[in-house]
Amino acid sequence: MYSSSHLFVVPVQIGHSLHTPSKRTSRVVLVLAIVIGWVAGAGIVWKTSYAAFSTTTTNGPNSLSAGTVVLTNDSSGSFLFSSSNVKPGSTGTTCLNVTYSGTLNTAGVRLYATSLTGGLGTYVTFVIDEGTGATGGAGESCTGFTLGTNLLTGTIASFAAANTNFATGLSSWAPTSAGGTKSYRVTWTIQNNSSAQNLTCGITLTWEADNS
Repeated sequence: MYSSSHLFVVPVQIGHSLHTPSKRTSRVVLVLAIVIGWVAGAGIVWKTSYAAFSTTTTNGPNSLSAGTVVLTNDSSGSFLFSSSNVKPGSTGTTCLNVTYSGTLNTAGVRLYATSLTGGLGTYVTFVIDEGTGATGGAGESCTGFTLGTNLLTGTIASFAAANTNFATGLSSWAPTSAGGTKSYRVTWTIQNNSSAQNLTCGITLTWEADNS
């Protein structure tokens, strides 16, 4: 009885007797062996030439952070002037401080008018001075104000018509990233003109800073 863990191969004769291969057959086998060996060798060469040394270099992570242009005033949200029942000769003077605290140098800070309403502005003399040192604050006090430059002597109406944006705004102040503060003194006076009767006006003063 044979063990089931082994396999035995027994030559079987079918039509011809078993014999030793001829020289011709041996040569053919040899040639085939050489050809097969060459193909296998070529495969090894191709795989070897396909491989390559590799290296990389990186730079990062890269990032960007925008600078700031920050402009504030110390009026605490109150109006520079707000009066009713005014008459010829009525006047008022108030001050506020404008501070630049951005991280970018500026191309300048400009003062201009927006939101003019009513017709009384034609009859209101308007003076704006730029300087330093005003107490300002919620009381809009001009105590300590030192004049630097007179920016405007005209009327509210003429100011609103001529100075409407950064390009046409008043002042040549151009703070850098080191920051800075300017004081602005605003004086209004009602002209002696009967045409001003029963009129009103409203105006918003805007300071704008643009980076350089």
